[in-house]
Amino acid sequence: MPQFEVTTYPSQIFWLVICVIFLCTVMKRYLVPRLTATLEGREQRLQQDWDQAKLLISKEEALRQENLARLADARGKAHSHIHHALTEAHHNKSRRMAMMDEELIVKTKKVREGLETQTQKILKNIEPLVSQVIMATAQRVLGQSVIRSQVKEVVQDILEKQEKA
Repeated sequence: MPQFEVTTYPSQIFWLVICVIFLCTVMKRYLVPRLTATLEGREQRLQQDWDQAKLLISKEEALRQENLARLADARGKAHSHIHHALTEAHHNKSRRMAMMDEELIVKTKKVREGLETQTQKILKNIEPLVSQVIMATAQRVLGQSVIRSQVKEVVQDILEKQEKA
């Protein structure tokens, strides 16, 4: 086997040293700087991203606090508007109820006056009819005729008492 021949060792060692030096030089001059630059670039990018994430987190927290403050303010204003609207509605309801009570009193008074007028008309128109009924009843029950003027006076007295009551 040729690799175990001692006569070729110096030549193999020479070329091994040359190749290793050559490869180490190439790696040191070209490959390592590129890898180093790439790693440093990644590290810088990661650091920038980390810094930007911290900045965004702080901005987000500030915005969240601002939104919470605005929300609390909006809730306070909404509560105030609702309270004002309820108070105004209560006042409007009270005014309307008072107006309706007044209208109801006026209408009730008109109806009572109308009923009173109708009652007076009926009582005036009923007098001759009642007089005739009393005369006819007295004649049938008693068998005597009653004087119309007496019946009229009695009916008028009864109607006057009724009006007073």
